[in-house]
Amino acid sequence: MSFSERYGYVPPKSIQHQAISDSLRTKLWNALCEFCFHDYTSGYGRITIDEQYNTKLYFLAKALWNCFFCWEIDTLGNEWSKVYPVLKKQFWELPWNRVLDFVEFVVQNYSHKKKAVFIKKCNQILEEEFSAYRFVSETIIDITSELEIHEIEKAMESPISAVNEHLKRSSELLAERRRPDYRNSIKESISAVEALCRSISGNPKQTLNGALESLEKGGVVKIHPSLKNAFIKIYAFTSDESGIRHSLFDEDNLDSEDAVFMLVGCSAFVNYLLAKARKSRIKIK
Repeated sequence: MSFSERYGYVPPKSIQHQAISDSLRTKLWNALCEFCFHDYTSGYGRITIDEQYNTKLYFLAKALWNCFFCWEIDTLGNEWSKVYPVLKKQFWELPWNRVLDFVEFVVQNYSHKKKAVFIKKCNQILEEEFSAYRFVSETIIDITSELEIHEIEKAMESPISAVNEHLKRSSELLAERRRPDYRNSIKESISAVEALCRSISGNPKQTLNGALESLEKGGVVKIHPSLKNAFIKIYAFTSDESGIRHSLFDEDNLDSEDAVFMLVGCSAFVNYLLAKARKSRIKIK
């Protein structure tokens, strides 16, 4: 908190949920300029963007024109001195949610060597400005805890591609702007745990319950009974006849809190099992 906030001269910042302040918008634009546009904005009047020169910038601009703003592509031109002011003007006129769309779109469509640093900078800005949103991998989701983000990103770097894909898909479904799919986000989260358990146990057909039992019987991975039973019950919730996977009930009471809990919890469980497997010298494949 600043001096003025601590002593009540200005109101303290509150969580920005479904909103973006001018200061947050400014800082995100400055980050875009620093990490994505910096090489072109200094003396940009002499910069030509096409497939031969500044190829990466050209394809980003083309993607923004064609897929993000849905403008006529013949209005793009190849002079950065004309493209840049248009992007800046539009960025400042976008509603709050489209600002986050814009930043996310740049991350996903611009193969820049400093992409990871840019994402880290954006998360730092979002935290400083008390935004309720953060990047997880290359997707912005409604989540605030740095520990939660760390667990998810760490789990996405597991040595098992199926685990990583399930968690990535879970976060994408959770982050879907127009119609977030909480039901299938939860399914993908628990499927990541299931995929890991199958890999550790060496049986590609086992369910989560069976995999955990195999680990216990083998005596190589020790899981506290209460923790094991908790995950078995959560898995049962997603698998029984009235659960997530079968989709037999019409009314969906699931919300973002349920999906975030499952994504974070399953990511943490993935990390936990991987650590246990490494201690027991189990070869993950």
